[in-house]
Amino acid sequence: MEDRFQLQTEQFWERLLRTERSLANRLLIATSIAALGFLLISLLYFKTGIYYSMVTIFATAFVTLYGGLITGLSLTFILVLAADYYFIPPTGSVLDNGESIIHFLIVVGFGFIMSFLSASLRVSFCRTLLAKKEAEAAKNELEKAIQARDEMVGIISHELKNPLTALQTGTMLIQRMLPPDPQLKNVLTLVERLMPSVQRMNHLISDLLDVTRLEAKALRMELRVCDLLEVVQEVVKSQEASAQVKLVELKSVIPAECQHA
Repeated sequence: MEDRFQLQTEQFWERLLRTERSLANRLLIATSIAALGFLLISLLYFKTGIYYSMVTIFATAFVTLYGGLITGLSLTFILVLAADYYFIPPTGSVLDNGESIIHFLIVVGFGFIMSFLSASLRVSFCRTLLAKKEAEAAKNELEKAIQARDEMVGIISHELKNPLTALQTGTMLIQRMLPPDPQLKNVLTLVERLMPSVQRMNHLISDLLDVTRLEAKALRMELRVCDLLEVVQEVVKSQEASAQVKLVELKSVIPAECQHA
């Protein structure tokens, strides 16, 4: 309900302070507002015999807000003089006594203030509207960039999965097909070391896909217990081949109390 009211308020000010209107349009609408205000003043005067100057002030406020500086001041002069001529005694003349002059100065001064306030509001409104449009454009560009990134991640992940699956399958077949020959022990060792790396690459691709699922709020987290010693051993095995090439001895030393824990 509050958001709807705020939206309606913004739309009201947008219609009232819109700057792309032509001078003829602003003059027509402002004249209509002044005419309606004068009609309301007349109806109240003929019904009660009292001239409600506040109606004139509110009418001039809307005239100046909608019509702008020149239009607002011009119609304010006309409306005030018409009200003075018809409703402020002695009727049939304008600015003929102190009451008429005070009324004229008050309402025209109010219209003058409202005209400059209208100009300030228009400038502020234009800046706010421009900033809003720029923010919406930036948001749309960001959404497009995120969508393009997600599509790219999906394509890359799919393209990586295919050769990785073939590599994993081939590695498993080598382990099964090689005979238990002592001469092939080094080959089997290398294949065994290759499997953790293949599995880790598979996990990395899954993690890459999880990033997009996380932003889409479609990621499900599963907590489970893992063997930390096994993780350490797998890391050491996966890096043994690289260490041997650099003539570095890599091994894991795990205290006995940790192994039993």
